[in-house]
Amino acid sequence: MSKNSSASMNFRRASPVPFLYFVPSVRSEAFLLIFVLLPHIFLLAFTKSFASLNLIAVSIFASVLADFFDGEKMIRDPFFWTSSIFRGLVSALFLPSLYPPTMAFFVVFAAMFLNRAVLGGFANSWANPVAIAVAVAWLLGFGYFPENPISQKILSMKNPSLSLINDGTIPLLSSDARITAFLNEKIFSHLGVSIPAGYISLLWDSSSPIPAFRFNVLTLFASAVIFSVGTAGKIVPVVSTVVYVFFARFVLPLFVGESFGTGDILLAIFTGGFLFGTTFLLQWHGTVPLTKRGKVCYGFLAGLLEAAFLGFGMSAVGFIFVILILNVFSPLIQAVENRFGNFYGAENVSSRSV
Repeated sequence: MSKNSSASMNFRRASPVPFLYFVPSVRSEAFLLIFVLLPHIFLLAFTKSFASLNLIAVSIFASVLADFFDGEKMIRDPFFWTSSIFRGLVSALFLPSLYPPTMAFFVVFAAMFLNRAVLGGFANSWANPVAIAVAVAWLLGFGYFPENPISQKILSMKNPSLSLINDGTIPLLSSDARITAFLNEKIFSHLGVSIPAGYISLLWDSSSPIPAFRFNVLTLFASAVIFSVGTAGKIVPVVSTVVYVFFARFVLPLFVGESFGTGDILLAIFTGGFLFGTTFLLQWHGTVPLTKRGKVCYGFLAGLLEAAFLGFGMSAVGFIFVILILNVFSPLIQAVENRFGNFYGAENVSSRSV
């Protein structure tokens, strides 16, 4: 066999695929995000939350209509449809069920049109369009958003979340007592502990008028799926969660005259949309730094802002304003990244799966 024929055979063995992708494409990511939100919609239908379902339909229509003006691009790239649907869906999930549908339509349409026409559109916008839509909705109709029921008296109790459950602020599911008794008998009794009635309701359906705050178990499942397939990075949510939990547990009680380390972590995490916002809003395309150092700074700042705006929990729009403030500081962090990128070296740039 000649040298040329051997080289030819080696060439034929080469893979025709020039690239190897370690994370899903943006189009696949959009489909995945909508898919993991479908159980929330199914449970809203199962619990007969028709007002929230109506807001979802109206917001999705408004979001798609805002992008429809760029119809040629939508026909050429189906991703535009899925992205529009996702933005409208998440916007509606942050709106209280009694919010007027007509007002919701115009607010979402204006926010998405502004994002497309002025702020740069998807992946180029420095501001989160969902956060803009919900913030404007709150400014125009803050009376529709629930007030924070946490008072000094509640915080002075040993378990504020249990106090809110006992006084009916967080309603109990009809099956809560049975499920709690089963878990205590079959699982927790072997550990020498027990859980009081009410925490199952807090995890499964908190009955909040804002759908994004209701189904914490589904949100946990969605976050596990999203982070496991590499759709979203892990540095920012991990750092922000650690910082926020530390402040909620140890520091915030000092500001209300309570002892160090007496904060209710469950109340902080499972109310106020912390889980949902961390999963679906915190790492919006185009708003997150690229380097590992930048992501750590971004996550640390997010945790501080969460402590300031979410506090002990039960905030109706605290996380939305956390996102908007982060959107203001993110370009500054990215400017520092660009300025000192050569000094730190390219190896510090993290992939989207980190």
